[in-house]
Amino acid sequence: MGEGEGFVKIVTNSETDVVLGVHIIGPHASDLIAEATLAVKKV
Repeated sequence: MGEGEGFVKIVTNSETDVVLGVHIIGPHASDLIAEATLAVKKV
């Protein structure tokens, strides 16, 4: 996205590899929330 700073943390269950949550910090973080919710919903 043309920005050099930011942070994404993906929390998963190590046994099942299910995505439990996502932390997104930085510019345009709100644009990435929709993508993260798809990963969390795929349970």
